[in-house]
Amino acid sequence: MEDEKTCQDCSFYMQDSADTDYGVCFEDPEFEPYAETIIENDSFKCCYDLYLKKRFIGYQNICDKFEEIEELKLPESMSLEEYLRLERRQYTDVSELNQYLYGENGENIIAVKNTLSFISKYVYSKNESAYKTLVNYYKSLGPAETLSDVNIRIRIIDLLSIYESRYDTAKALVYELERSISNNTTRRLYTLILDILKKYPKDMIEELIQDVLKKKDFSYKIRKRIKDVLVEDQGISDYYFFADIYSND
Repeated sequence: MEDEKTCQDCSFYMQDSADTDYGVCFEDPEFEPYAETIIENDSFKCCYDLYLKKRFIGYQNICDKFEEIEELKLPESMSLEEYLRLERRQYTDVSELNQYLYGENGENIIAVKNTLSFISKYVYSKNESAYKTLVNYYKSLGPAETLSDVNIRIRIIDLLSIYESRYDTAKALVYELERSISNNTTRRLYTLILDILKKYPKDMIEELIQDVLKKKDFSYKIRKRIKDVLVEDQGISDYYFFADIYSND
């Protein structure tokens, strides 16, 4: 016979580490302002009076709000400490780093490089705040004119590429083709962008590619390289697909 469930088996139950018979229910809205601090410190000291008022014995019968605790499956060879550190990085808000990317700090190439280096550990954890910070900064840049400009962009693109096939990334990459002239300085940048765009779903980038080809007067060679991003063993249909785009060239 299956063991009868108690409050200690519920994901909303927060046990008191100092007195394991007792705990509280985090579904109680009165604990909401203190929840993060309680979990981080494993203590009810931040709201001890409230805790004493609301605590109850954990092995009592469950209520209708019961939600079973999901089994935590750690990735192979990863310790619990490493897993929790990864979780924190994944959900930390890093938007405050904007202050080091814009204004006077944004004009300091060393400050920007250091910020990108710092934010990278959050990027590798697939942190959404880090992604938004990076893609918005990238879109705010002017045209690439120097090798330093190119190197910074390549670093940003490498980081953005960790978040696979995002529309906002594709849009930012195509915009780079529009704002930056293709020349010897930007050749590596153009090659990297086109190589990455080839890996995107065609239906995601098709309209973006068509729009940039209409907006900007690229050289014949560059136009063909951009056009080829969408060509993938489609035979003669490619001719008709691009016919309208090049009809006025």
